Amino acid sequence: MKNHHLCLTLCILSLFATQAYCQSGTTGPLVWTISDNTLIINGTGVMPDYTSKSSPWYQYQNKFKNVVIENGVSNLGNYAFEWCTNLTSIAFPSSMEKIGDLALFSTSLTSVEIPNSVTIMGDYAFYNCTSLISTNIPNSVKTLGKGVFGLCRALISPITIPNSVTIINPELFMETSISSITIPNTVTSIGNYAFYNCINLKSVTIPASVKSIGESAFSFCSDIKSVNLSNSVTYIGDMAFFGCVSITSLTIPNSISNIGYCTFGYCSSLTDLNIPVSVRSIDEEAFRSCCSLTSITIPNSVTSIGNYAFVGCSALTKVEVNWTLPLKITSIIFGSIISSVTLTVPVGTKVLYNTTDVWRTFGTILEKGNTAINRVSALDNAFVITNRLYLETPVNEVITIYSTTGQLLLTNSKVAGKATIELPENCGKMLIVKGGSGWVSKVMH
Repeated sequence: MKNHHLCLTLCILSLFATQAYCQSGTTGPLVWTISDNTLIINGTGVMPDYTSKSSPWYQYQNKFKNVVIENGVSNLGNYAFEWCTNLTSIAFPSSMEKIGDLALFSTSLTSVEIPNSVTIMGDYAFYNCTSLISTNIPNSVKTLGKGVFGLCRALISPITIPNSVTIINPELFMETSISSITIPNTVTSIGNYAFYNCINLKSVTIPASVKSIGESAFSFCSDIKSVNLSNSVTYIGDMAFFGCVSITSLTIPNSISNIGYCTFGYCSSLTDLNIPVSVRSIDEEAFRSCCSLTSITIPNSVTSIGNYAFVGCSALTKVEVNWTLPLKITSIIFGSIISSVTLTVPVGTKVLYNTTDVWRTFGTILEKGNTAINRVSALDNAFVITNRLYLETPVNEVITIYSTTGQLLLTNSKVAGKATIELPENCGKMLIVKGGSGWVSKVMH
């Protein structure tokens, strides 16, 4: 008899053990069901927004690995699947219009296909999805919130941002493994930490539409080799390119008035630097430890240089300045390298620099000679009218323009043929124009 009861009990337990787990409920106008490791959400309308760990299925998160959202559901609510660490896949319907804030924060998704119906991707929507390898941003998206893919460290798929996006918000791709990014010419600003520590990012083209680049936007992007910034950029934030150790060439646009704290610090492959005449201030540590930098030209538009601005530039051999009255600086701007650097100053100012604190400690002080200007011929097909230079050249080349004291005024990429180049204010009565093909000419105002 006892054996009969034991057998019956084991049969009942076995029956329950083999039954599939099932749980269901409603949320707003929608119905959800968990069965066979899958959460299915169906119905028509908007999923409610939740607070952290408060979605109706959160307590059952260890019972499902897949989510299927059926057609008719128009959004994924805030915090919908936050911290559902077992979640590895999600299928969105063509009716989906919005993915809410932190909706999939810290899940284990590996690949996501976002339909071409989504217009809003909320703040931190996929943040810290450390297993996410590939995804897309459809052309329908108009708003990419803060940190949407931040800390998705496995994300390697090339990313194209659609033309409908106008702002790259802070932390958008922070610490991802993307190797290339296409930014459309509709984007006007790149937010703080947008591409911070993207160590595999090899190429980025910043379009002429961009006006501001935020703090640490590209810090520690150690594979980027060159940065081209147009004259539309008026603001570059502190540490924007800090630690970009592979950058060898850099053009600072003639629209920047301030070079911020550590903006280009530790760009250890940067070899030469021309600071445009638009710059008024160079902040602390702006170029600290740019240890391959061999020469610097500082225009007379600069009125202040912060401490440690050029400390650690151990390869520096030449500094050229353009103040007729030496700017007041401290010894820690250049640090211990100063005694081995040659300083080139305007004609007639050598004695003044030799008797001024800090400047007199440069290893050698030379004056820029201007007698060679008289031996430079005038260009027949070049003239200046109201701060515009009109010229014609036979080949594609870069045009560089200097003052008669040798101060760089601007660098302009030019197509062969006739061209008009906007000149900076107060550039003097005579210009020295140099073509990339090797010719040099003087042009009178």
